[in-house]
Amino acid sequence: HPGRPCVTAVIDLNGKTVFVTRYIHPLHPPQQLLDAFPDSFQDTANLVARFVSLIPSLPDRVSFAGACDLWSTCDQFLTLLAGDEEEHAVLLCNYLLSMGRKAWLIIGTAIPEGPTAYVLTLEQNRYLIWNPSSGQFYRQYDTFCPLTVVGCLVNADNVWFNVQEYTSPMTMSFDTTKANLWKPFFSRSFPNPGLPSVQISGFPLHLPFSEIRPIVEAVHSTGVHNVHASNVEFALAVYVHPYPNNVLSVWVYLASLMR
Repeated sequence: HPGRPCVTAVIDLNGKTVFVTRYIHPLHPPQQLLDAFPDSFQDTANLVARFVSLIPSLPDRVSFAGACDLWSTCDQFLTLLAGDEEEHAVLLCNYLLSMGRKAWLIIGTAIPEGPTAYVLTLEQNRYLIWNPSSGQFYRQYDTFCPLTVVGCLVNADNVWFNVQEYTSPMTMSFDTTKANLWKPFFSRSFPNPGLPSVQISGFPLHLPFSEIRPIVEAVHSTGVHNVHASNVEFALAVYVHPYPNNVLSVWVYLASLMR
């Protein structure tokens, strides 16, 4: 299927080749966004997508003069506060995954961007297509969707190549279980070796203070420490904010990462 965009390996900011699935990993969005609409997932998802779209877009040829297409991690993207379509799409995909939704990265072609990356989610047996650069989403059969070609889908486990007759979202199926429509990179004969994520994993805990033990138990319950790789590193920070009458607000920040 010549002409269909697909990605398996990308180049990180250190110039090393990284398998693309390693960029997909649930990441906790800013808590302020999650607290804005506690009773409405869709409103929260819209706000999270809006937040991602507000991060300035900058092509790699401008950010890294003379370099090829480079992929930064979400942490690097948020530090630089600039990135192209891939960085926006990966961040939005990871945020939506952490919110409990099935999400994939779409590598395809859109108008007017040309080669680009979007996000696909499955919501109540219907597919939504998210433009991470604008914060808008479209239903699969929306004629106004700017995505014109779907080349492949990516999640943390696999890459699926679109081998069906059509490439337009309106005329194709997103059911990756159908082998005649999607060809997976990893399979039973060539299984995923368990590649670790390149993203930083962690989140904040906010607890009232009564004694130390409940806080320690809350930290253990997160499972952040359950990483068995030899090159893992951990980060821990604690902030206690005092209120009148000896009322204490405790914030514990946890993170794990692998070089």
